[in-house]
Amino acid sequence: MRGGSSMPHTIRFEEKGDMTWRQTDMIFMGNYTELDEYEVEAGLIGYLVEIIGVFDPETNLLNFDTLDYVPFFQVPKLIIEQSKYLKNWSRVKLSSPLPKEYQWPKGLSIKLGAELKGASFFRVKIEEE
Repeated sequence: MRGGSSMPHTIRFEEKGDMTWRQTDMIFMGNYTELDEYEVEAGLIGYLVEIIGVFDPETNLLNFDTLDYVPFFQVPKLIIEQSKYLKNWSRVKLSSPLPKEYQWPKGLSIKLGAELKGASFFRVKIEEE
């Protein structure tokens, strides 16, 4: 998530409850717990105070420590394939690299480097690590 101002404020909620919080030139590390559908509680390493973050689905902002953050998500590794008859699939090259993240709820747009000749089918697979 990114802060709404021009200052570089970001919060990254990682797997297994880990988080990093960047405020301009300082980075805090800690853990978070989901309290309910729209609330998280964060504890920072070395600090005794817990911070409650509240997400507002109408504004699409997370209020965290008096700052509003816009949610961004990491783009998974994608494989795009093309087929004429849904039997043999060939990998399609992208005309530019995938972005590292996208802003939710906006969609992710990609441009294919494939040449369209007649009817073709495309599928997208998420490459698991």
